[in-house]
Formats: sequence, structure tokens, C-alpha cells
Amino acid sequence: MTGKKGRGHAGVYFLTAGLFIFSYSFADEFGPDLGRPVRQERQVVVTDEEDSGLSRTFDNNQGQSGAGTSSPVRPGSSGQAGQPTSQTHEPGDVLDAAVTPGIHVPEPVGARFTGTLEDHRAEFSVDYLWDVVRAGLRSGVVSGTNLFGGPGIPYAVLQPSLYITGSVTAEHNGENLDAMAQVSGSYLYMLTEQSILDPGQSDYASAEEELFVGSAYGDVIYAFRVSPDAAIASFAGASLWDQGLAGPGGQWIYEGNAGIAGGLNVSESDTVHAWTQLQVNYLRTDSYQNQVPDHQHNHSMSFDGLESGVDYTHRFDSDSSLRLWAQYEYRDPYQLIEGGADYTDGPFGASVAGHYQDTDSPWFANEFGAAARAGYQPFSWLGFDLTGFWLDRSDIDDRPLESRYGLTVGLSGTFDTDGSGYDVDASVARQRSGTPNSQDILDGGYHVYDVNNEFTQAFDQTVSDFEDFASFADNLPVNSVDDILQAGARMAAGIQSRNYNHNELPDNVLRIYNADDTEEIYDRWRQSYLTGEEDPTTVCIGAAQVVSQLVMRLGRRLGINIEAAPVDVVVRGGGSILAGHAISMIRIPERGFVFVDWGNIIPTYTHDPETALAVYDGLVGSAAVFHNVRDAEHGGRYVGRIYMDQGRPILEATSILGDPNIQPRQPDLFDGDPRSSDITRDRALDSVDDLLLEPGPQSHNDL
Repeated sequence: MTGKKGRGHAGVYFLTAGLFIFSYSFADEFGPDLGRPVRQERQVVVTDEEDSGLSRTFDNNQGQSGAGTSSPVRPGSSGQAGQPTSQTHEPGDVLDAAVTPGIHVPEPVGARFTGTLEDHRAEFSVDYLWDVVRAGLRSGVVSGTNLFGGPGIPYAVLQPSLYITGSVTAEHNGENLDAMAQVSGSYLYMLTEQSILDPGQSDYASAEEELFVGSAYGDVIYAFRVSPDAAIASFAGASLWDQGLAGPGGQWIYEGNAGIAGGLNVSESDTVHAWTQLQVNYLRTDSYQNQVPDHQHNHSMSFDGLESGVDYTHRFDSDSSLRLWAQYEYRDPYQLIEGGADYTDGPFGASVAGHYQDTDSPWFANEFGAAARAGYQPFSWLGFDLTGFWLDRSDIDDRPLESRYGLTVGLSGTFDTDGSGYDVDASVARQRSGTPNSQDILDGGYHVYDVNNEFTQAFDQTVSDFEDFASFADNLPVNSVDDILQAGARMAAGIQSRNYNHNELPDNVLRIYNADDTEEIYDRWRQSYLTGEEDPTTVCIGAAQVVSQLVMRLGRRLGINIEAAPVDVVVRGGGSILAGHAISMIRIPERGFVFVDWGNIIPTYTHDPETALAVYDGLVGSAAVFHNVRDAEHGGRYVGRIYMDQGRPILEATSILGDPNIQPRQPDLFDGDPRSSDITRDRALDSVDDLLLEPGPQSHNDL
């Protein structure tokens, strides 16, 4: 474990602030169609010279980019298909006087109500809007089981759990400078069932815990015109999500991004966009220590990815358009290419997309697939949606993995011009992860290394004979994969029993810092192993790092390409589900993934890394939101993050990623990783469109 658990109060403060602002009395008059309700849209009025009493207003909420439009329901909803592309307002709807392009017209004060029902999350939200500030309150349940009773998430232990999220959002829209910030606090009453093992086999019982989660997001966008028909925006954003407010064992995400976006009106009917951005994470620098003597945390900025994209939109008329798009992502463990087409024609909408992911990492999968979507919205209060996807998957050795597929039906609608509405999405069929032989998993479970087998004497003798880690690993007599796993589990068990640093995070005693070097950890572990004396040296993260190095070296000696990495997990600690931990995740070519968790050896019987982690979570009764994977051969630096299916609804419920007011420019058809950088990118493209909608001298917008 990483340290003792303490109770934090920041989440309570965030929540209290949001509820206080929200409690302000409602105004009698509701706002207009909100779409992105906080945004003070740039209003462009073009006066018809033949009828000076009639004006035409272009509102970016309604979207001039056709298939890129969004409805005022939550991201990915069926309401995105077939939305109108423009609105006509009578005089006085915006301003009684003429409006100069670029002037921002405040939204009237108003309230908005939204209902969301999905397979694993049900939510009701209320938002109250001022000119530049919105206070929101969301409440509902999240669950690893299917709330509709359909296909659930394999190995999930998260039971229907109540949450309440309060948020305050402020937004500024200047002529060239846009900015938005949101702070939220959540209360989550988490219920988890016992391990997927039979009660008699597991030490983990059902648990309930009150969690306080804090989240924040902020961005700055500077947009300007470079010609009558071209605009550019530079942007930067940052976000945090911290489930550790209840103690140091929680999970947290600190990430940032910066990039540039541009748009060009090729003609009155054709527009091109392009964008690129760099993403970073603030994470542990290595996998030896949590704390270091010279500063508080062993953390720094890490490269997370580089993304680029382009799209082309052709508008046939005010109600129909075709958009073609492509996107490329580069990350250390993989490269991803997606592309597709979106078509809208009045109340009808359709999308198709392709997906290709190539990896040279054992911790991610090769993927190839397609997705399609169709929607029809005959009335504002009723829209139909059907979405399907399929992904063929394989590991780095081209070994076939379980395919993923899904078919989802949806209903959505809005009730009034304030944007209040509902969204219902239900999976008809879904394969979220592989399903290795459940009986093998139950029979295997947790088992401790064998202290009485033939390997014991050879292991003890080698420890005695060799004083450094390299010599020990090069001379330990191993003859099989089982010997290798035994060696890793024995070393980890010894660290746990005699070298665990209980004074890493002391309350009233002198702090002892962890060792930060494999050779030092081995030397001190060896002395304790031979003498039986305790020597506080490291915690779980250091043990996972050294064990991963050991099993890889032993595998090479036998000509077996064993790969291993320290991985961040969440386990129960004293009955709590919020206990940060780290284990060694080991990939054996013919066996799949096996975990060494202290003295336990845990087979999963799958070659799918995400499925293997789902099995581990199920065995320990954990509802982890994600797992960070690290590089054992480079000090345990960050490699990538694997989001878990049962963790996604938790993240959406307690952060801006699930805010029903934040609309994507296009739906995520392939269940991509949830990233706040997508919000920043979309807002930057919106700022570009705002400028492109403003008629410039001799521009294509001149009507």
C-alpha cells in the first residue's frame, strides 16, 4: 500500500460552493435554446436591404458546419443527427438595434433540466445560467451492472452507487480571446460486491464507502482572422480529477494540452478545418518512490500524445451538408487513425467511420474496425438513433483477441427553447472485453508461491552467493516459467514482510524515504532475507519495479520473451476500496498475462491486457477507474493509461467529461479514451467558426 488513509474535505468545499450558487432563486424568464448554454455566442446579423425590418442571425450553437452540429443533449446522443443548421429570428429576439459583428449578446438568465439514462449511468441534472456563470447540480447512479438488465461488464464489481455532483462554470468570450473554467465536487456512495471468487475463497467482502471527488477544468483560446475567409486559434487547457481527496490511495488525473486550430471558407458552401495538439500528464517520474527527500512528490510532466485532424464540409443548402474527416494520434505505445463521413438532411442524419490502431506494446492491442450511425428527429421532443461498431483485435504477436462489437438504440429530445430535454441509450448487444474461461479464473484465483518445492533450496543458495542484483538474476537456476514466477513472488513476499517502509508517510515520527535504485533495494532485501532483520526500504511500487526487471531477465536466459511492467491498481485496504497499490503485470507468450502481487501469483488466462486487468479488479473486488502502465526497463516511467469499462461511468459522473452542457463536434463511435483535451480542441474550432461566420471585406460570407 502507498500509505495510510486520511479524510479530505476539498470535495465538500467544491460541492458546497456549487450548491450555494445554485440555491439562488430562479428567474421567471427562461433562456433561449442553449446548445452550449454558458457560451455567450457571437451574434452576426445581416440585414436584408429590401426589408429592413427583418434580420438573419447566425448562431454557432446551431452550427453552420452541417454534420458537425450538436443538440442540447449529452455527448454522443441521438439528438445530434438531423439538427437544423440555422434559425430565423424576428426583430427584437436578439437586440432591438442592429448588432455589430463580434459583439457578444448575453444569454438571458434561465434554468435547464436534463435527464440521462444509459446502460451504466442514470442522471438528472439542473443548471442555472447567468450571463457568464452557470451553476449545475447532477445526481444519479453509476453501476458496473446493466441498469436495463442487458449485457453487463465482465468481472465488474461496482453495484448501483449514488452520486451528487455540484459544479460552477464561468466563461468569457471576447472578440479574440475565449476562456472557460469549471470547478466541481462530487459525493459518491460507492457500493462494491465481494470478489468474483466464492466467499470461501476470497478475503474480500462487499464494501461501501463515502468518497469525495474533486475536478477542475480550464482553457484559454486566442482566435484571429488571417484573411477575410481564414481564421486561426491557438489554445491551451488543463484539467484535474482527484479521487484521492479521501486519502493518498485514491486515483487522480492531472493533464494538460496545447495546440493550434484553423479554418478556411473555400467558398460560400465549403469549409475546411485543421488542428493539432500536444498532450501531457503530470505523473510519478519513476516506479521506485512516492516521496523523495528534495521535494514533496516524485512527479513531473510526461508526454502523453500528439493528435492532428482535418475535416471538409460541403453545405448543399441550409438544411443539408456532408462532412469528411480524418484524425491521427501518436502515443508511445500505439498509433491510431480514424476517419469518416457525416451527412445531414433536415431531420435525418447518418455517420460512418473507420478505425485502425497499430501497436508495438504488449499493454495495448492492434485494432481494425468500422462503425455506423443513423438518426431521425421528426420533432424537437423526439429523436431516434441507432449506432453500431465492430473492432477486430490482436496482440503484438498477431494472436487473435476477442472482437468488440456493440449495437445501441437511443431516444432523445428537447422540451422547450431553454434546451431542457432527455436522452436514453440502451445497448441491444455489446461485447466490452474478452471473456476468458471463468472456471479457470475461479480455480486459479490467488495462490501463494510454494515454499516446499524443489526450487526453494536453489533460490536460497543463490541469494546467499551473489551480492548484486545482476549476478543474482544471471545465476539463479531457473528451468521453467513456473520457476520464474516463483522467484518474482518470493522476492516480493520478502520485501513485504521485512522491507516494507511503514514510515514513508508518518504522522508523528521521522520520515524514512524509499530507496530509488534496483541495486540498493536488492542489497537491503538480501540482507534482510539472510538475517531476518527488518529494514524499511520501499513500498509496493518499488517491489513491482524490481520484480518486473527480475522476471524479464530470467525469461531472456531461457529464450522466452517475457515482458513485465509495474502497474498502478486499486485494492481494499482495511475494508476500504480506496487503497493505492502497484503490482507486476507479466506477459508470457504462451500463457497470457499473470500478475505477481506480493507473494501471490495470479493467472488470468487471457492475452488481452485490458481483460487481464478487469480480471484482477474482479478478483480483489476493486472498481478502478483506470490503470497506469509503466516501463520497467526505463526506471518505471509512464507508458500509457488503460481506462476500465466500469470506471468510465464514475469518471463521467464526477467530472466535466459527463457534463450534459459540453457537446462534442462529432460522436465518439468507438468508445475512445475520455480526455479533457477533446473539449479544448472542440472549443477552439468553435472559436474559429465564430470568426468565419463574421462577414469580412470581400469574404465568402458577404451575402
